Amino acid sequence: MRTRAIQLPTCATFEVVAAYVHRAGFDAVVVVVYRPGSDNAIQSFFDEFDSLLEQLSTYSAPVVIVDDTTNTGASKLRELLSTYGLLQHVRSATHRHGHTLDLLITRDNQLVNVLPIGPPLLSDHSFVVATIVCAPFASQSTSACQMRYWREVDVDEMAADLLSSDLIVSPPDDLESMIDSCNSTHSVILCSRRQARPVTHKAVPGTSLGMMVRP
Repeated sequence: MRTRAIQLPTCATFEVVAAYVHRAGFDAVVVVVYRPGSDNAIQSFFDEFDSLLEQLSTYSAPVVIVDDTTNTGASKLRELLSTYGLLQHVRSATHRHGHTLDLLITRDNQLVNVLPIGPPLLSDHSFVVATIVCAPFASQSTSACQMRYWREVDVDEMAADLLSSDLIVSPPDDLESMIDSCNSTHSVILCSRRQARPVTHKAVPGTSLGMMVRP
């Protein structure tokens, strides 16, 4: 197995290390995230995690994120992951108090099988073991998509565009026209404020490697 460290910006709300991992039949960007403490996640955590996911979205290799975060807002995290085409696979409790604190995140087109999670043994966290499909570049086909980076959008400018649009100035009288106008107005404003950038991903065929998320 060969690894190469990936340089990431320093984050204030969590610790993160990443490496490109290669072995026969396996290629992936593997990322380990740890958020210390037991306080609820604040907005700055989600802002920094958003920046991390944005950088990871530029890699064509499969992505595996192992995440140990305490009291992270589940719905807000799911929404953020969905924005980048990612999926969290651990569905049962991983802590002796019944919380799901140990997460396994991959792209939503990767095949992942999380084995049944037992009670904690060596610490207050359970073992999380999974089989993940991460094939090398040579056996992958390429797909392209368009992605917009919404963090770069000026919210005040978008609000001004919306207030001066026909949707607000002269709104339609009936509901169906109102919905059509709303959809078209939002689409025009969003496209004008943030151009889509081409992003290329690799499709994931069927080669797998077992991985232990937490010892």
